[in-house]
Amino acid sequence: MRTSRLVTGVVAASLLGATPLALAAPAEARETWSTTTTAEPSADLVEFGEQVDIGLEVDSATGSSPVVGTSTLYARRAGTADWVAVATNSSPGADFLDVAPRMTTTYKVVYGGGTESDTVKGDRYASSESAPFTVAVKRRITHPSAGFVLEGRVTPRYRRKPVRIRASRDQETGYELVRVVRTDRRGRYSFRLPQRSGTWYWIISVRGDKRFRGAAFGYETSVF
Repeated sequence: MRTSRLVTGVVAASLLGATPLALAAPAEARETWSTTTTAEPSADLVEFGEQVDIGLEVDSATGSSPVVGTSTLYARRAGTADWVAVATNSSPGADFLDVAPRMTTTYKVVYGGGTESDTVKGDRYASSESAPFTVAVKRRITHPSAGFVLEGRVTPRYRRKPVRIRASRDQETGYELVRVVRTDRRGRYSFRLPQRSGTWYWIISVRGDKRFRGAAFGYETSVF
């Protein structure tokens, strides 16, 4: 004969002994923030041998500047197509100081992005780069400060090239070409100014090319 009964004690014991599964709290998702890099030189035209400082700002969509990652200064010299890394700052928004372009050069700054080290929620910052900007370099002409003998040197790379001498009685206008002399193989020039009666104004100049801007200096003589 078949019989059945409900064993309530066993069922109760089974329920009481069960261990419920713990539900983990969802981890807070990491955010990736866009960034903006802005770079500006202290001067856009310098004489050969001079330096410029490049001011830098790296901002993010959070409203504050990232403190992780590096910024790299890239240069592209006149007549070339390749960008070359010339300096890197470990602080993303730090300025690049004492940059010395050897010829007319186009620059840009690239922020490489980074992730905060917070183990719970380390926000990420996307990379960005500044708009390119150009620092033009003009040649340097050394010269005396007084006297009728003009001699000096044009640098860099001005071997056996023309130096033009122009003169005028008016400092502002009316200059006429007096003579053209050529530098030697080291870029040196020499010329004796004519001792014209009265006060005369002179402009001594060299032309530019794709790598360097032209340069000039003014000079004054008086004979009474």
